[in-house]
Amino acid sequence: MDRKDFLQACTCDTLADILCARGPFGQLQDLLAAARDIWWQQVPVTGWLQAFTAHPRLGRVEASQTTSPEFLQLSKAEQSGVAEAPSSILQALTACQQQYEAKFGHVFLLCASGRSAEDMLISVKGRYGNAPGKELLIAAGEQMKITELRLKQLWEGKQPAAARRTGRVLAHMQGSQEVEHAGDGRSPITSHVLDIARGCPAQGVQILLEREADGSQACAWSQLGCGFTNQDGRVPYLLPASHRLQPGCYRVTFSMEEYMRRCRDQHPDFFQTPCFYPQAEVRFTVAEHQTAQHFHIPLTWSPYGYTTYRGS
Repeated sequence: MDRKDFLQACTCDTLADILCARGPFGQLQDLLAAARDIWWQQVPVTGWLQAFTAHPRLGRVEASQTTSPEFLQLSKAEQSGVAEAPSSILQALTACQQQYEAKFGHVFLLCASGRSAEDMLISVKGRYGNAPGKELLIAAGEQMKITELRLKQLWEGKQPAAARRTGRVLAHMQGSQEVEHAGDGRSPITSHVLDIARGCPAQGVQILLEREADGSQACAWSQLGCGFTNQDGRVPYLLPASHRLQPGCYRVTFSMEEYMRRCRDQHPDFFQTPCFYPQAEVRFTVAEHQTAQHFHIPLTWSPYGYTTYRGS
């Protein structure tokens, strides 16, 4: 792969130049590892913004001065989820992105492959409230997802036909093994919150699930799922029903402040102001050999202490 290929994956001169200097790469995983390291450790913020500028708005794939025809074609394929979206959704998506750009100064970045227009709209609305520094890291993480996806596609396109066929056969065999060993169709990560002060499940607690962006050294996190606990204190579907996770570091954040306020309304003499623990954060690691396992991450909570463990 050459510099032109790297710029198709990510329009950042610094990334492309350093990848060229480090190459050639014998294996795809070596290329991806190098790209992550360079992106998070060597590319300046101006390089991130250069990469962002090449992307069209979601739902409106148009060429710009920094967009090559090949780059534009990849963007169209990744945004295919908006093709049949209602006009009302597309109008709202455009309006929200304009508000986002006015606040943050750059286009809204989202790895759109496989995502619907409705999902994109939810994402831009959800991220609009972020502080600029936090949002910059999230956008950089989304750019890295796009870069990895495109590098994989470009790499496979340059392999001999026999090698591509072998790869597809191996992937099919692996997929068959995963189906054979599938669990019960649950989200691979679940959670619940038990209020040990009141002796009951904690209903209505927001739970946010994120994964650390590979190579970012915990500086950037990608949101994977979000939900509110039900009457049993559970969020059963933080992720789509599946039985296989990506290895890496995960973070579950329990937002307790609003729940604490409701408790205080019912028991003003016991639950004091302000909330001592407005949120609880739990990090855990999924190793390569654990990707087919189920992870239940509960929280036992009281106003002045909380614990967690790996449940089943």
